[in-house]
Amino acid sequence: MKALGIIAEYNPFHNGHLYQLNRAREVSQADLVVVCQSGNFLQRGEPAIYDKWHRAKWAVQSGADLVLELPLPFSIQSADYFAQAGVRLLDQFGVDQLAFGVESGQLEDFQVGARFLVDHAEDFEFFLSQSPREKSYHELVMDWLASSDTTRLPDLSQPNNILAFTYIKAAYQAGLDFRFFPIKRIGANYHDDKVQPGGQIASATAIRKKIYQGQAVQNYLPKPVHQAITDLSPVKPEDFWPFIQYKVWNMAEAEMDKIYDMKPGLSQRFKKAVLQAKSLKDFISLTASRQLSHNRINRLALYCLLDLYQDQVAELNRIGPRYIRPLAFNSLGQAYLGQIKSSLALPLVTRLNQDSADELALDIKAGELYRLARVGDLPKQDFTRKPYMSIDKYGDRKYT
Repeated sequence: MKALGIIAEYNPFHNGHLYQLNRAREVSQADLVVVCQSGNFLQRGEPAIYDKWHRAKWAVQSGADLVLELPLPFSIQSADYFAQAGVRLLDQFGVDQLAFGVESGQLEDFQVGARFLVDHAEDFEFFLSQSPREKSYHELVMDWLASSDTTRLPDLSQPNNILAFTYIKAAYQAGLDFRFFPIKRIGANYHDDKVQPGGQIASATAIRKKIYQGQAVQNYLPKPVHQAITDLSPVKPEDFWPFIQYKVWNMAEAEMDKIYDMKPGLSQRFKKAVLQAKSLKDFISLTASRQLSHNRINRLALYCLLDLYQDQVAELNRIGPRYIRPLAFNSLGQAYLGQIKSSLALPLVTRLNQDSADELALDIKAGELYRLARVGDLPKQDFTRKPYMSIDKYGDRKYT
């Protein structure tokens, strides 16, 4: 089977994702779509609005054939590590095609720029060390490419373009010969926080905002999703503020200094801010700066909650994913699992036992933390769970 990969968060799965999935299947002529999906916490350090099992189920009901979990240590890091783990996991599953959304630009621009960055990594690292700290990483990438020998300049001012560039770069770094299929985003921009009246596509940001406010969102979601969320309570970042407040207050500065990506001086700043803040939003406002983004603060707070230390995460990044865990599949995805499982270099985990629980310790810890926000509403996230299976080959893929 010719397998196409998509790396996603689906927070939540909406009509824009459905369009991308259908369009990707069409242009790639793939027999099978394998999604590598984040778990209960996301790349920006925030909790997913709904748990990983529901989001994976909705993806399969909407046309994905197989959904794998991107393990926690990689799903909550910056774009480079997020992408590296995603492409490595898909490669393990025999995927050699990757689709992703873009706001603009030609594929060749992304490919040439990414290849040049990989081939001249040492020169770029020296450039970074000499560059002003006021600019973001991807602004500096664009500056460096503009000053280099390459004439192809990808636009890295937009979030989907950044991820597209990062996926391509990660594949080149891993020596993977992927074919790439950029799918132009339609209907709404990534950060749009309002919906267009009468439209069918809105950003996940706008959809989450409406859900949190108790407003109707059925126009923007595939049928299985909007039917399900009527019985689900959304999880919000602010739900975790009491845990963050206590953890940061109670953690010794010397211990916090060992947390992954915690630069010198930040622990003192965090401890001072947590005593003044009345909410997570206040805490972020008190600690943010031009060099310290809101997303990075969210990630650092989550790293503290989960006790993720520098040496531990550095080793995980070096090794990459150590297991493969399906969250959902249809009959076609199940057949592909049966076909490929004997050739997998990593263990395939469909149900936890003592050995796999040791390997998935961080995911289990994150799942229990996620449940704390909705005790009584959410079942256990890892133990006793098995992948969702749909008997339909393609699910409900009506929106095109």
